[in-house]
Amino acid sequence: MLKHLLICLSILLSLGTACQVPPESNGGDLSQPTEDLVTACAALSECACRSRMDCQVIAEPCHCPFPQCGQGDCVCSGGRYLGCAPRSSACEASVSCRPAGRIAGPDGRGCYACRYETDCDKAFRQMMETLKATAGCGVSDQLVDGFSCRTNPECLARCVNAVERCEDIGCGLCTACRCVSPGRFEQCVRACPSR
Repeated sequence: MLKHLLICLSILLSLGTACQVPPESNGGDLSQPTEDLVTACAALSECACRSRMDCQVIAEPCHCPFPQCGQGDCVCSGGRYLGCAPRSSACEASVSCRPAGRIAGPDGRGCYACRYETDCDKAFRQMMETLKATAGCGVSDQLVDGFSCRTNPECLARCVNAVERCEDIGCGLCTACRCVSPGRFEQCVRACPSR
């Protein structure tokens, strides 16, 4: 296919005429890599993936491939290497989830994506675990001791999964606090109708 495209490009540049891809090709559909290419990329180490032109590294933000893949500098570090996928899969190269999400993959194209729990209690535990582990966050069990998934689990799970950062949680669900300004999370929870 690449050979056909290069031929077409040279003809187009020299003659200025339109070019057609041969009917036996996939028409240039780059979103559907072959199963062999998905398998080949997935089997590569991080450094081998970086050096192969038809594969791409999939990682969390601030992943730094140095020094394990040679010399170089990074603006930030700490993100994990997730895997390697074909460039033709058009995967997101950087995968970052909100606190209640978890990275899942690879899928059939080699891509990774965030998955969010639909079970409210599980989503809430996941969110709290992530936020408590976030330096400088200050979110504690006491701050949300008034939260329960019982009244409308589907709506409340959406509220939990929508939390993006610590600042989204105010003190509006703290039974011992004298809260004056609830955060986005508490506003969402209060907007969920009781069943």
